[in-house]
Amino acid sequence: MAKTVQEQLDAALARVEKLRAKLNAVTILANVDVGNRVEFTFGRAEKKRTLSGVVIAVGEDAKAGKLAAIQSGEGMDVTTYKVRFADITTNFDAPEGEVSDDAGIEADPLSEA
Repeated sequence: MAKTVQEQLDAALARVEKLRAKLNAVTILANVDVGNRVEFTFGRAEKKRTLSGVVIAVGEDAKAGKLAAIQSGEGMDVTTYKVRFADITTNFDAPEGEVSDDAGIEADPLSEA
């Protein structure tokens, strides 16, 4: 059964959102550096929570991959967390994601619609 134009548009918009999220994740991972303000998830299952802090060190582990030490809290309540780069959800100091001209796709395929 053929899809309606609206269904095709909805599918295209969903794909664009997925690609934007993927581009954002790649941009975050490529640009995490010491001194960046970030937001990250920490914990498992029902104890998982979103925190924010400042990256104080970056490194690599054979098992876990790229890691960041992130300082969160203020004053005597400061805590340092070691998290995988994949757990960093937002890098407030990263440049906006950009697609190079030779990538073969438009940055916003719906901009001319």
